[in-house]
Amino acid sequence: MRKTKKHCALGKLISKRLVDLEETQDWLAKTSKIQPCLISKYCTGNSIPSAQNIYKLAVTLEIDIDKILKAIMDEKEHKAS
Repeated sequence: MRKTKKHCALGKLISKRLVDLEETQDWLAKTSKIQPCLISKYCTGNSIPSAQNIYKLAVTLEIDIDKILKAIMDEKEHKAS
């Protein structure tokens, strides 16, 4: 049986933007200079990006930092409830 990856709020935001840009997580890792394993952890909710990596994600994906922060906060609130 094949496991499907669960995406958290940040993961959904990243995935949607990658689809819009017609790019992959590998592209994001190379372009942003963030390790591929970290990109994967951000997408599955297993890690929260540092301030520096939040900035890199925002610049590379061309999205507002506030959207990334909101996705992180939404996930924290979801896990707390």
